[in-house]
Amino acid sequence: MKIKLICLTVLLLSGCQTKYENSLASAKHTVSEFDGSTTINSRISQSWSKNSWMNAGVGFNGFATKGNFNFMVAEVTFINSITNLSKLHLNIDGVFTEYEPVSTQTKVTFGAATKTPMSTRGFIIPVSTVTKIKEVKFIRYRVTTLSDGSREGELVRDGKLSPAAKSLINVAEAIQ
Repeated sequence: MKIKLICLTVLLLSGCQTKYENSLASAKHTVSEFDGSTTINSRISQSWSKNSWMNAGVGFNGFATKGNFNFMVAEVTFINSITNLSKLHLNIDGVFTEYEPVSTQTKVTFGAATKTPMSTRGFIIPVSTVTKIKEVKFIRYRVTTLSDGSREGELVRDGKLSPAAKSLINVAEAIQ
């Protein structure tokens, strides 16, 4: 009986986690009181490390302006690190692409509750690339830095979307 209760608890909690991750990945619309423009963004969501379902310490979220249907910004965050992010490289089913950063410098922030250092930088990415995420078998990424190498991980593994991939997709779909 105890084993059944433990299994039921684990099952229920895993369902709650999925629902929580999906809520973080949802796109939020904000209308400016200044000029009436609409921006769409999602909250940071975790990607997976290379060979595990564990988090890679790298989060992604999307940002876009409604009306610009061709490009969006994929914001990449290194969690627990202060470093200059340089380039975003994607391997989408064996096709390699490289994305340049937005002209702004890497933004450094500290988590509200934990005071964890985080480095964030946006990269311009075509919306058409992001909408293809749902249909691919795998997407691996490498984010290079100016100082200490790179971090690698996965957005899609065996057709399964990471929370970070869902975050980007939701923004791309909200643009159109």
